[in-house]
Amino acid sequence: MKCRQLTGLPGDVTGEVLGWLTADSCGALRATSKTVGCHLISEAYLTARLDTAICNKGLSGVLTYRRRPQTAREYLVQRVTATCSVFLPWLVHLVTILAAVAALIALFRVCVAVPTVARTFVVQLFGPRYSMLVLPVVWFLLIRGGCAFGTAFGNFLGRHPSLRAAALRPMPAFRFMAANIALAARRAWAMVTSAVTGSRADRMYLWGELRGALPDGGKSISHPEYLLRLLYVIEEGGRWERSVPLIYFIKNSHLILSLPIIVSADDLRRVGSRAVFDSRPDAVRQYSLFSHRFTWMAPHSRLSRVDGQDRLGPPMRAHPMTFLTPDTLPASIPLAIDFNASDPPTQCVCVGCNLGCNLVAASFTDHVVLSLSHLASAASDPSLLPYDATDVIPVADQQRLKDSIGQAGRAIWRGHRLVDVCDSGRGGRRAKMAILCGCKATDEFAVRVALGGSGMWDVLEVSTTERVVWAGKGVAERFPRTAAVLIDVVEALSVCV
Repeated sequence: MKCRQLTGLPGDVTGEVLGWLTADSCGALRATSKTVGCHLISEAYLTARLDTAICNKGLSGVLTYRRRPQTAREYLVQRVTATCSVFLPWLVHLVTILAAVAALIALFRVCVAVPTVARTFVVQLFGPRYSMLVLPVVWFLLIRGGCAFGTAFGNFLGRHPSLRAAALRPMPAFRFMAANIALAARRAWAMVTSAVTGSRADRMYLWGELRGALPDGGKSISHPEYLLRLLYVIEEGGRWERSVPLIYFIKNSHLILSLPIIVSADDLRRVGSRAVFDSRPDAVRQYSLFSHRFTWMAPHSRLSRVDGQDRLGPPMRAHPMTFLTPDTLPASIPLAIDFNASDPPTQCVCVGCNLGCNLVAASFTDHVVLSLSHLASAASDPSLLPYDATDVIPVADQQRLKDSIGQAGRAIWRGHRLVDVCDSGRGGRRAKMAILCGCKATDEFAVRVALGGSGMWDVLEVSTTERVVWAGKGVAERFPRTAAVLIDVVEALSVCV
């Protein structure tokens, strides 16, 4: 064991302190008395200081910590809760995919069993609306995998009439599924379970997440050391005013199931050493504490440290990030940047969008929001796209909204978070995104409007995670609260004109 030494303390006191605290992690304890006395930190003092820090940083309801269990029952509850927090999302994701596959098999069976004329009618009726068979289950479980799958299949049939009959012809595979649904279901189960836990890397990742969710992080760590580390991260993490809305946006995008996030010992381990932590900007310090909590569904948003450089993306394809200053920012970048040292402009290989491969964002948190935006889109019904936005707001109001977002020059646009990115390698193509809803504790869903997100500056994309109202016909009826948010924004623009 590495030798540790505390100076200025009697030998028996030193042994007692080292039995509870690790000097390497907690820092030096110095004698403050002129004689032999010293100040020892108690758990009650640490918890009181942690509570004060969480309140002062605006983290109440966002982050919390594990308290020492006083009884065996509390200990078991902590263990069971930690285990469920890891396995439950994976299990729900698996059930959702199976529900989507079952609905697809049922549709194939109906189409194969009926005559050609009736089959064409069934395809025309259910093809464009296939997502209606899957979305209720998906929205109930708050998972996007089946939703995206069902929506893509339904729109593929709905938008390609010439392929409808060919796609559902009674080929041998479809006849097999129609004749032996049980065997088809078993093969579907094998396919899905193989995709979820098939590789050794996936199993090791799942095991690592389970160990990390345990109160002690899967390794021996004293509770005072855990409290001291967390206190340092919160107090030295800087100002959290940009990370708190980001956490709420992640939650309202259904990438984490609930708040507050209970910080585990493994979360603190993933932050890195004190030298690594202190070398990062404040926003990156804060993001490193919780980025891995949802990146199993959003791998492009995972923060890692490789060869002394911060990277964003999946472990095997993480892209290096460069934090820019006024001296290193290219003059040709047309971004609205306030050069906030705590959340600096960031250059990175493109993550989660199709702008290019040399993306520059006005801030680090802008990069994170952009990498998450395609997850929010997958959670939304594709009918809420620019060509259907006229069901909510007139064309003239859409143009006014696009002009206002395009001309905005700050990180906050009319009280809403504004994300500004461009591709420095392809003619400076630019995209802006305004988060209209989802960044507050009272918000129940996320709404964002993006300008240029599909590569065309004149296209206004609208996405929402509001639960769909199935009785509605148009976009405004199916997403009434999203429509109300858009109408309020447009009316506010009209008043200011």
